[in-house]
Parts: sequence; structure tokens; C-alpha cells
Amino acid sequence: MRSVDTLTQFCLTVQFTVLNVFFVREFAARLQSAPVIATAVNPGFCLTSLGRNNRMSLLGQLNRKIYSLAFGRTAEAGSREILWAAIGAPHRERDLHGRYVTEMEVREESEFAVSREGYEMQRRIWVGITCFVLRSMETNFSRGNRMKPRRY
Repeated sequence: MRSVDTLTQFCLTVQFTVLNVFFVREFAARLQSAPVIATAVNPGFCLTSLGRNNRMSLLGQLNRKIYSLAFGRTAEAGSREILWAAIGAPHRERDLHGRYVTEMEVREESEFAVSREGYEMQRRIWVGITCFVLRSMETNFSRGNRMKPRRY
């Protein structure tokens, strides 16, 4: 186990959120005629036991506790966000397509995300992820391996 400080976790969360928004927007652009709605959903900071094995300094533990008390929500409340984005906005499906949803509202992305540089980064991320996935599939199939379902 490695020690993870609260600031590092926060920075990784922000980076993942931006990556999620970029990926969903590009995916949605490719699904214009499909009867599928792609939405980037933020369930918020849910109080679960997912980080229970992260070792933190005493200061990190204190920061996490304060952050949890100030911003934490139950896993049930976080799941409501996901359900709302999936089925809770009747007749607004196209308003949700390719958008960022938090607190059961469609929110505007950051200034960087809607800038020319943001859209260029979005395209590069899409190309990078799809190339990575296709290469790994090609390697798997060229070895004669079939993708096997994982057993948990």
C-alpha cells in the first residue's frame, strides 16, 4: 500500500472529470443518429469504503474527514444523480446528449473545455484511447487469444 495525500486525490479527481467530459462529448458526436444518450455524470463525493486501504498521514486523515463532513453524500444520493441522467429527464434526452450533469442539472463545462484548445485536446484523447483499445485487441487476437469474461 502506498500513501496518498488528499491534494493528490483531489487533483486526480479533477483530471479524471475533465477526461470524462472530453471522452463523452467526442463519443456523443459519433452517436448523433443512434438512439443512445451519452452523458458525463458527476455523482459527487460519495461516502463509501472504496478508499479504506489508502494509507494517509495524520494530517491527510484529518483533511479527508473534514472534506467528508463538508461535501460527502451517501452512495444512495450519488446513485440518484446517475439515475436522473439515465431516465429522470423525460423529453430532455437531446439536452443531455454529450453534456456534463451534476446535481441533477446540465452544467456548462469549464472555459478550457469549451475553448479551441479544449476541443483539440478532446480529439487527441479520443484518438489516443481508441488507438490503445484497438492495439490491445489486435495484440490479443493476433496471439490467438479470445477475450474471456472475468470471474469475480
